[in-house]
Amino acid sequence: MKDIKCYRVFLCNKWMRRVIYLIYPLLSIGWCGLMAFAGGPDATLGLITAVIVVIFMEVFLDQFVCGGIFCKDTNRLAYLMTSDKGINVLEKGLRVDKFRRLLSTAVILGVIYRISHGGVDVLQLVGILFAVAAVMELGLLFSRGCDTQGGPLLVAMVSDLAGGVLVYGATKLPSVCAFAFLVIYGIVVIGSSQQVARKAREQYYDGKMEDLF
Repeated sequence: MKDIKCYRVFLCNKWMRRVIYLIYPLLSIGWCGLMAFAGGPDATLGLITAVIVVIFMEVFLDQFVCGGIFCKDTNRLAYLMTSDKGINVLEKGLRVDKFRRLLSTAVILGVIYRISHGGVDVLQLVGILFAVAAVMELGLLFSRGCDTQGGPLLVAMVSDLAGGVLVYGATKLPSVCAFAFLVIYGIVVIGSSQQVARKAREQYYDGKMEDLF
């Protein structure tokens, strides 16, 4: 519960919480579900559409949550510098953000996969989920360092392209490759978490030093 409260430090707008928790997942399922039905025998159309929508929306909506937190010009961490627990709040908030994003993506892709394929190959779905999650984590790592609106949009489009190609490849590979994508996701999460912690501490303690002069 404390971790969720830390997350709400960044997601304090009630309307944005409704968009991220409810409106965005439901609209994504509805639109991508229609694309899946429209695809007919082409089972990958709805799934690729879902991947593109999910990656783009997650990177775009993040601008209203954690956008620019690693860019000194935005000063997004200024309010955390007033407390010695600021770094702890940031790390817990970002941890909940990862879990929320993974859960939301799993629900959306799971429903669309079921509609597209008429069944569920659990291993293949898990592989697709972690492939998409890895691309999103990398995209967010770059977009959170941008101080303009154009930067995150460019990152979102590049991430979409990478995610679409990766997932298309995942649908053609044996299901056991899911374990490879799980390992890749784990490496990306550990690496990005270390990078996040390093950048956050640099900003945090730079701000503390500036307050002394």
